[in-house]
Amino acid sequence: MGNFFKYSLLTSSLILSTYSLADEHFRQHSTHVHGHVELNIAQDADELLVEFTAPGADILGFEHAPENTQQKEKLAQAVKILQQADNILTLSAAANCHVEHQDVRHNLNSHDDEHEHEHEHEHEHEHEHEHEHEHEQHTDHGHDEHQHSAEHGAFTVEYHFECQRVNQLDAIETHWFTHFPATAEIEVNLLTDSAMLATELDASNHTVSW
Repeated sequence: MGNFFKYSLLTSSLILSTYSLADEHFRQHSTHVHGHVELNIAQDADELLVEFTAPGADILGFEHAPENTQQKEKLAQAVKILQQADNILTLSAAANCHVEHQDVRHNLNSHDDEHEHEHEHEHEHEHEHEHEHEHEQHTDHGHDEHQHSAEHGAFTVEYHFECQRVNQLDAIETHWFTHFPATAEIEVNLLTDSAMLATELDASNHTVSW
C-alpha cells in the first residue's frame, strides 16, 4: 500500500510539472486526435516517470468496446505488449534503470462487463420492485450505452523507473511506432535535472535526447 501511494503522489507531481512545458493545445486532453500520442517524461532524484496517452484507434484500429472475439484478442494483445516497458522504451544503458512499477489503463471495457456487478445487485432487490427496476434498468442502459458510444476510447500507460546512475540518462528511444504504426507523431514533454524540453517524434525520428 505504501508503494501505491508513493507512485500516485509521484505521478501527480511529476506529470503536473511536465504539463507546464506543453502549450495549451497539448495539455487539453479533450482534444482527441487520431495519430497523435502524448508522452510525458519526468525525473525526480533517481526516479523516472514515463506516461503515454494515446487514442484507442492508434493502438487497436478502433476505439469502442470489443464487439467480437477478434477485437477482444487484439485488445488483450495490445495490453500485453504495453505491460512490458522493454517493448516500448530503451533508456540509456549507462544509467542502469529498471522498472519499479507499470500500469496500463483504458476505457474500452464492454458495457456488459462494466455493469455486471450493478445488474447482479439489482436482481437481489425485493420482488415487489422488480418491474420498477426493470424499467429503470432499461432506461439507464440506453442512457449509458449512448454515453459509451459517444466516448472516445483511450489508453494511459505509465512506467516508473529507478536509475542507479540517473546523471548518465541522456536519451530514451521509443519502439511505439513499431508496435502501433497508426500513430503519426508523439508529442514529448520532458523535465529532468539537466533538461527541460518539448519536442516531437515520428517513425523516422523516435529517440528523444538531451
